[in-house]
Amino acid sequence: MNVFKFPVLLLIATLAFCSNSTQAQAYLDVITEKSCSCLEKIPDTIKTEELHMKLGICMLDAAGPYHKQLKSEYGIDLEKNDDSGEKLGKMVGMKMATKCPTALLKLANRADEGDKAEKSVKGIITKIENEAFVVFSLKDEQGKIAKFYWFTFIESSAELTSKYKDFVGKTVEITYSNQEFFDPKIEEYRDFSVIYKMDIVK
Repeated sequence: MNVFKFPVLLLIATLAFCSNSTQAQAYLDVITEKSCSCLEKIPDTIKTEELHMKLGICMLDAAGPYHKQLKSEYGIDLEKNDDSGEKLGKMVGMKMATKCPTALLKLANRADEGDKAEKSVKGIITKIENEAFVVFSLKDEQGKIAKFYWFTFIESSAELTSKYKDFVGKTVEITYSNQEFFDPKIEEYRDFSVIYKMDIVK
């Protein structure tokens, strides 16, 4: 009997592992399907930020009944304020790509549209740099400094071509959009805030 003891135990262990993997796959599929169903019900009219927030709530609601399994098998603790939410989002998001690609594509398109949409900001011009292009550094009302790039025609009541240097120290309102360009300094693509309109706030 001892001759068959090890193979039998090995077989039992293998079956148990397969069973656990199947169970894990099963509840992850349930979480994914519920998240897909929830995402498909979110209206297209809401803002991009709200869409992302609602998708996160969809995933958390779907994952709630399986919090013990997620914690023991993947180290995802939904009760902690750590990176567990991000881990869950990546794991479920990958499965959503095969379960509901159309709904996920809608989210991706909305995010892309949100990045390219025109935005506006008010603040003080603290510095102007003349490199390959003119770059305005603006300090907003919260004290945050960001760079804005003059790549194309800027609509303005001022004669920018000859007087843009006079904007230093002035409070302005900038209308811009985020666009991705290749940056040779870091040899990567990155976002640039491209100015479309700029005027001094009186």
